[in-house]
Amino acid sequence: MIRLAAAGPSPWVVYTTASAALVVILFTAFLVGSWLQIGAFAQPINSHLH
Repeated sequence: MIRLAAAGPSPWVVYTTASAALVVILFTAFLVGSWLQIGAFAQPINSHLH
């Protein structure tokens, strides 16, 4: 297990790749949420129940 971890890429490579992947995931989720108009960026619907 230790040999496997030592044979892998450097920690800064792993952290950089993980950070870039997280940014891409969050940006994609923001775009999809805006396109589907869900979440905090949705347009308010004016519905008056009487």
